[in-house]
Amino acid sequence: MITRRYGHLFPGRACAGNYRIAHSKGPAADRLAIRPYPQELEEIVVLLDATQLLLRPIRPEDERGLQDIVSSLPPEDVRMRFLHPMRTLPHELAARFTQIDYDREVALVIEGVDNQGCRLLYSGVRISADPDNERAEFAILLRREMTGSGLGPLLLGRIIDYARNRGTATLYGEVLSDNILMLRLAAAFGFTTKPVSDDPGLRLLELRL
Repeated sequence: MITRRYGHLFPGRACAGNYRIAHSKGPAADRLAIRPYPQELEEIVVLLDATQLLLRPIRPEDERGLQDIVSSLPPEDVRMRFLHPMRTLPHELAARFTQIDYDREVALVIEGVDNQGCRLLYSGVRISADPDNERAEFAILLRREMTGSGLGPLLLGRIIDYARNRGTATLYGEVLSDNILMLRLAAAFGFTTKPVSDDPGLRLLELRL
């Protein structure tokens, strides 16, 4: 259930001087070298137990929150998500995940507050598209205690809608063959699955949009 959506505009003005300024066509974001933070994707979501959480695009300051999610996971859950064992999320990788080019990548996170009223990241989903926007890889990260809360399906549904709206042709992802929960979730959204030819331990998920 969505209760509120956010967004605003940044008006510009013509400049005086010795230059003639032509009127620009199309959205302002399409004319920028670096796409700005897509605030229009922010929304409040309500879980079945009436808990209200913020769904929003990821920001650079979320690096620590992302590392906390990984640190909170059992080793087996980390292996399922990153395809290999990892004790912590290195700074270089966390920075790569949080400092993104919104034109080719989008990562959405679910934010709430802990018992002390401090901001806490519960989960996240991301896609990274090729230059032609033909294929985009997706991945989901979720705190263990939020399993079964509905956040996984919510995030996957949102990122599918986003990819479809931006004209992406195919979503894909590689998961371990024993990651039954992810395979079931993907199947519920219509993903096909097949073995990865050079790695029998992996399955390729694909969804034509």
